[in-house]
Amino acid sequence: EDTGDTTQDDGTFKPVLRFVALSDVHLTDTPDYRDVKFGKMFQNVYAYADAHENYQKVDGIFVVGDLVHYGTTASFTRFFKTLTDNAREGTVTCATLGNHEFQTENTVANYLAASGYTSDDHHLVIGGYHFILVSPDGNGRSFSTTKQNWLAAELQKAAAEDETGKKPIFVFQHQHVKGTVYGSAKTWGLEDLKSVLSRYPQVVDFSGHSHFPINDPRSVWQGTFTAFNTASFKGLEMDLVGKAGAEEGICPADAEGGWNTTGGRSDGGQYYVVEVDAQNRIQVRAFDATTGLEVITPILIGSVGDPAAFTYTNARAAGETAPAFAEDATVTPIAVNATNANFRFPRTANGTYVQNYRCEISRSGVHFSTIYRLDCGFLFPAPETLTLPLTGLEPETEYSVRIVPVSSWGNEGEALTFNFTTAAGAAPDSPASSLIFSAVFGQNNTASDAVSGATLRTCGTPKTQYDAAQQKYIGVFDGRSSFEFTGIADHFEALSDSLTFEMFVRMDATPSSNADPFSCQQGGGYGFERQTDGKLYFIVKAGGSWYKVGVTAPETGTWVHVVGTYDGQSLSLYFNGLQVNTMAVTGTVNAPATTVLVVGADATSNSSGAFATCSIGCANVYSRALTASQIAGLYAAYTH
Repeated sequence: EDTGDTTQDDGTFKPVLRFVALSDVHLTDTPDYRDVKFGKMFQNVYAYADAHENYQKVDGIFVVGDLVHYGTTASFTRFFKTLTDNAREGTVTCATLGNHEFQTENTVANYLAASGYTSDDHHLVIGGYHFILVSPDGNGRSFSTTKQNWLAAELQKAAAEDETGKKPIFVFQHQHVKGTVYGSAKTWGLEDLKSVLSRYPQVVDFSGHSHFPINDPRSVWQGTFTAFNTASFKGLEMDLVGKAGAEEGICPADAEGGWNTTGGRSDGGQYYVVEVDAQNRIQVRAFDATTGLEVITPILIGSVGDPAAFTYTNARAAGETAPAFAEDATVTPIAVNATNANFRFPRTANGTYVQNYRCEISRSGVHFSTIYRLDCGFLFPAPETLTLPLTGLEPETEYSVRIVPVSSWGNEGEALTFNFTTAAGAAPDSPASSLIFSAVFGQNNTASDAVSGATLRTCGTPKTQYDAAQQKYIGVFDGRSSFEFTGIADHFEALSDSLTFEMFVRMDATPSSNADPFSCQQGGGYGFERQTDGKLYFIVKAGGSWYKVGVTAPETGTWVHVVGTYDGQSLSLYFNGLQVNTMAVTGTVNAPATTVLVVGADATSNSSGAFATCSIGCANVYSRALTASQIAGLYAAYTH
C-alpha cells in the first residue's frame, strides 16, 4: 500500500552501505516468541543482502532501546549473545538503552558487563558515515543536559568532515523527538533532543518506544531534519484516528479489525533495512519480523541536508487522495441474532493507507452507537476483509450502518452502507437472552461461536469428534491444543459486574500442573482451573484480588456439568446442577489483559497456555449471573 509522497528508485540506485535499524525487542531471562522473531530477522536480512545484484554486505545492525524487558544480567547476556552470534563477520552491531531496562537496579553496569562496551553512548564510523547512538538517563525517561551536550559535540565532529552538509549523519535514540514521527505526539515523545538535532538538517534519526507501526505514512517525517519511527519487535500498538482519547495505547487484537487497550497480538513486529548510495541518497525498506515480507513501498530520499527539498512533511495530509471502497463492495452477514450480529466487509481498494473504519449504527434515524475497527494494513499478509461485531441490540429491530474509511491524516472516504433486522429474542429472563459466547464444534476439527458466527482460532491441533450420547460433535484436547475466541474483548464491559461460565467437560487425564479446560485469565478475568491439589475451581479477579471456589475434581473419564457465577455479591460454583460452594465477593471484575477466550486451555496475552487434556461438549459464557433454577435447567439437558 502507498505510504505517502514516495520517490521511487529509477534503477540508478546502487548501495555502497547497508544497515538495519530496529527497536523494542524486549527479550526476557528465558526464551520465548521474541527470541524466535529476533532470530528470523538475521536470517531474512542476510538472505536479502545475499540476493542483491549490486551489494551483498550488511554493514551494521543497530538496536534502538528496550533491548530487554527488564535490565537483568541474564536478559542482557542473552540479548548480546544473540546479537553477536547471529551477526556475520564484517557486520558492526551496536545497541543503546531504552526505558524498560531501567526497571532493574544497576542497569548501566549490567548493560556494560554483558555487551563489553565502555560507554552507554556510541559514535561509530562505518564506510565513511557517522553513526551516533545516545542512551537516555533519568531512569531511562529523559536525556539530561549532559547527554544533550555529548550529542551536540559528536554531531559537530561529524558535520565538520562534510563541507557540503548533504552527507547523512545517522542518529539513534529510544524515545521519539516530540512532534516528529508517528507516535511522538504524546507520551512516547520527548523535547529533550529536538534543539540539538534541528541544527543539522543532514541528520537521519531513528527512534522507537511507541511500538507504532512503520507502514503508517506518518512514520517518516521531515522538518528540520529527517526522522523514522522504528516500530517494535515485541508487538505493535497505535492510535485510533478520529476517536477522542485514543491517540495511543490501542492494541490490535486479531486479524479482523478488533482491538483493545490491555495488550494485543505479539506476532507483529517490524524493522528497517537502510541503504545509501555514492550520491548520499538513502533508500529505506521495511519488513515484517514474523514473515519477512516487505511492509512499505521503498522510500528514496535524495534531499538529506536540504530542508527546502523535503517531501515527507506534514503537508502530505492536504494532498492525500481520500480512501475509497471498490464500486462493487458489499457487506456479508456472518450471524444475525436477537441481541448480537456480526458482518464481514472488504477493506478499501485504493492506495491511500486507511488507519481505521468508523462504523456508525443508527436505529429509526437516531444514532445508536459508533464502533471503530482497525484496518489491519499493518499485518503481512494483510487480510482482504474485516469483521464488524455488534452487541447490545434490540430484538426484531431494524438498524442502519455506515462504514466510513479514515486515513492516517484523518481524511475520510465515502461510506459503505447497509441495513439489517435482528431476529426475535428469547424471553428476557431466560439464559439465552444473556448468552454472549457458545462454542459449537463441527466436522473436520473446526469450531465456531454460535452467537457471533466467528470461527474459532486453533492453537496446536485440537480435534472434534461425534459423540452419540450427546448427539453432536465435541471438542477433544490433548494437553497441547485449544480453540481460541478472539472477540472476547468486545464483551469485557458486559462481564464487569455479573457473569456465568458453563461447561460440560470430561477430564481425560490427571494433570501434573494446573490445567484450565475453559478460561480467560491473564492479569484479570475468569475461568475454570483444575489445580494440582485435586480440586476444580472457578476463578474470578474482582476489585483487584483473585477469588476462587472449588470442588473435588471429577474422576478421569467422567462427564460433569460445571457452572460458575459472579453477581457482584458472591462467587458460586455449581456441580451437576447443584450449588457446591459459594463465598462473599464484591467489586468490579478486572478485565483480562488478553485478546482470547480459550476452550481447552487458559489465555496468555494473545494465545493459549495451561492446556488441559479433556473433552468438552459445552462451553458457554453469559453476561449475567444465572439463578440456581436456571442452572438446574441447563444441567437437565445433559441428564441421560
